[in-house]
Amino acid sequence: MNCLLVCQSPLWIVTIVFYTCILIPLMQLKKAVFGCYMALFLGCEITKGMSKEIQFPEIPSLPVARFQDLKCLREEHEESSEETCSICLVEFEDEDAVSKLRRCNHIFHLSCIEQWIDRNQFSCPLCRSFLFTHD
Repeated sequence: MNCLLVCQSPLWIVTIVFYTCILIPLMQLKKAVFGCYMALFLGCEITKGMSKEIQFPEIPSLPVARFQDLKCLREEHEESSEETCSICLVEFEDEDAVSKLRRCNHIFHLSCIEQWIDRNQFSCPLCRSFLFTHD
């Protein structure tokens, strides 16, 4: 209240009224709606309008290996060898970090398949089989 007496500018008065009557209640409403969303869709408990504990589903991870290690394993089992990444079309080198998909056994550079997943593509770029198992 002291500020209203000292500041005679109408802009300061409008700013204080805006924050007090509009912005702060909207932020509280946003927190309450977010808490309800977390409770309904993610199964969290709600305490006083806010989520108490957020439990995120476990994110499946990709298997990671060096191409040289996979190459040795494939030679032992006499599998057909993939020499290029089908996403970036660059040949694999022995020290490249690669990911061999569990379902279809296709091999990609780790950075390539991570970018593929970041674009919400959850199927193999070659055969379109689902990347993650339903455990």
